[in-house]
Amino acid sequence: MPQAARPTSTVSSSNATAVGAATLHEATDEVVRNDADYAHLIAPGLGSANAELMLSAVNDPGVHTGHVIHAVIANVTTHVVTHGIELKQGSTVIKSWDPETITNGQGFTEYTVELSEAEAANITNYSDLRIRPSYTSGGSGEYKYSQLFLEVPDVPVTLSIKGVFDPDLVPKAWW
Repeated sequence: MPQAARPTSTVSSSNATAVGAATLHEATDEVVRNDADYAHLIAPGLGSANAELMLSAVNDPGVHTGHVIHAVIANVTTHVVTHGIELKQGSTVIKSWDPETITNGQGFTEYTVELSEAEAANITNYSDLRIRPSYTSGGSGEYKYSQLFLEVPDVPVTLSIKGVFDPDLVPKAWW
């Protein structure tokens, strides 16, 4: 079963509020999708909005495949926007992603993107990952994020049996 790094704290935000939850990270951290609470990014005029959220620590899976960003997004804007989601380790951007065109007035929809092997290989500290949704509006605009997380493969389990072979413990054949 894959591991999921979910928001655990709000690092910073600009023009963002939590709806239905006390904080931005609590509005986007659910295991089971719940669109009743969400992070609401509202860019005033020709402004911008963003929220940087610290993700929970996960174990290094030892592979650079199967790393997937999940985002549930609604667009309630009527203006042209530049939209993006960044996966960061500290201040280093690991992946910058512009989800498919999100239609004006579109309700909550799930989007996913898989990191390339090279991008996943740049992750060296799975306890310092952050996700940062943002956008810049060509007029007043709004985006809502109800769920954000990074899925990574589980750590493989390796079993080894060590011991000494003792021929006296092996049953003897009777002839």
